[in-house]
Amino acid sequence: MTRAIVQAGKLLDIETLDHLIICLGRFVSLKERGLGFDSRVSETISGYRLRSTRYSIQDNDDLIYAYTRSQALADCVLVDVSTMAKEAGFRFPTAITADLHARITPNMRENALGQSYEGRLWDVVLLASIAARQAGLADRCSFDVGLFEADKALPNLTHHYTLSLWVVVGPGDDGEPVITIGFLEDF
Repeated sequence: MTRAIVQAGKLLDIETLDHLIICLGRFVSLKERGLGFDSRVSETISGYRLRSTRYSIQDNDDLIYAYTRSQALADCVLVDVSTMAKEAGFRFPTAITADLHARITPNMRENALGQSYEGRLWDVVLLASIAARQAGLADRCSFDVGLFEADKALPNLTHHYTLSLWVVVGPGDDGEPVITIGFLEDF
């Protein structure tokens, strides 16, 4: 979403200064984290920490727009996979992005060849769990998942793809830690 806003602003000659997520008197700068903006933050910067703002949002403050994680789950922008993620070792609520959900949902031909959504999801959350443990205290890390896909139409060729995915730990609606897994451009 951030990348789309930045690109739309460029088309209109409007510079997007930052994208802040504000929750319970703390904030995260997506620009500082290098998510959705052209310039990337050095990988040597340690994981972000929620910082206190100089102010807190009060009822009389003018909030332009807020889109919560619970709204994203209700709108199917995020898909809750916490049950399976817990089996893979995650302790916090976990969701995948809608784009990733669509990509790992097999078509009829793939189903006929033994592919299943549950099996593909297990591969994603297990490899995400391993990558997250190896990343230590970092708030995000990347990992790759192999995906077998079959063409829907004749001649029904099969292909092997490598999906480059990210695990991001951030604040939930009430500041609690939550995990999101998806493609880099989803963040």
